[in-house]
Amino acid sequence: MRIHQIDALRGFALFGILVVNIFVFHAPYPHYGEFYFQFVGTEIRVLENMFFFFAGKFMFIYAFLFGYSFWLQYEKAEQEDTFRSYWNRRMLLLACFGVLHIFFLSFGDILLPYAILGLSLPFFARLSNKKVLLWFFLIYLIPVYEFVLRGFVEYPSIFMQPVVPLENYIEINGQGSFFEILKLRIQDYFSLKNEKLIMYIPKEISLFLIGMLAAKSKLASKLDIKKGLVFCVFALLVVGIIYLYKPGILSLFDYENSLWQRIVVGLIIQFSEFVHGMLYIIGFWLLWNVTLLKSILFPLTYTGRLSLTNYIMQSLICVILFSGLGYYAQLSPTELITLACAIYLMQLVFSFLWLKRNKYGPLEAVWRKYSR
Repeated sequence: MRIHQIDALRGFALFGILVVNIFVFHAPYPHYGEFYFQFVGTEIRVLENMFFFFAGKFMFIYAFLFGYSFWLQYEKAEQEDTFRSYWNRRMLLLACFGVLHIFFLSFGDILLPYAILGLSLPFFARLSNKKVLLWFFLIYLIPVYEFVLRGFVEYPSIFMQPVVPLENYIEINGQGSFFEILKLRIQDYFSLKNEKLIMYIPKEISLFLIGMLAAKSKLASKLDIKKGLVFCVFALLVVGIIYLYKPGILSLFDYENSLWQRIVVGLIIQFSEFVHGMLYIIGFWLLWNVTLLKSILFPLTYTGRLSLTNYIMQSLICVILFSGLGYYAQLSPTELITLACAIYLMQLVFSFLWLKRNKYGPLEAVWRKYSR
């Protein structure tokens, strides 16, 4: 039996992922700052707000739900060996989708790392909650370890380095052939590896674990409205302070010269990101429990049920628009967000119409069929 609230939250996450990813499809990620900070006035504020409220926050939800959904399937399994075999096939197929996604559409694919990391979840499922929580902290804080180490040891930047100058990226992605774009995409994929290993993969696997723990402890049924509201008020306060005063807060610390102050700054950044992500999850849960708002949010279940199909479809549409139709590096931040809203609305209608005739999305049906 499907849990509509989970589907809707996944659909919500897909919208946020599209808003962030459309900026990367539209202009080269290695030259992100160089390209987008050319904008001024309202456009730069739109960009900064998009980055603060969207970047990383909806991938947070998606990874959390991956772990949550894993536990729901694991819990239903009658025999662990049978489940492990099923899960391994499921991850193998997801990896195949990821490889194809990278090859044809996006160097920023999440499907392949999710598949590889997902293979570890049956191991973590056998551990006690305390041990899983310990693993969460150890892994989630990896970016903090790197941040602290960088203050005292010189080594090359972990962040993605441009393969070619900005103008070449624009020319190749806007007017190049498939093979020229593919070559650049593969180069970008390997150029991203260090950033992925230190910044993204630890966050993904640690959030798998928190999602798994939330499902295992039946957090949704234990979290009453009052507790949810208390957390959301606290989280809004934290997020609001970071939004308004982050530069001022960071200026209070001499983290360039002090080890303990650098540790504190790293922990503040990681803590605030975690609180921000959980605010969206628990806030959505609260809104879902309001009858009127539940009716408004319910259409998100359609896109959520076709999450794999819609995720890859988003990449396909963006590639067609920007590389196929020549809109690469031609739009403003406001236009990109408007376009993302239009694409998502189209996906919502498509998902609704598809589910009127089919039980599963097209890629979900393939995934399900060959995982059995």
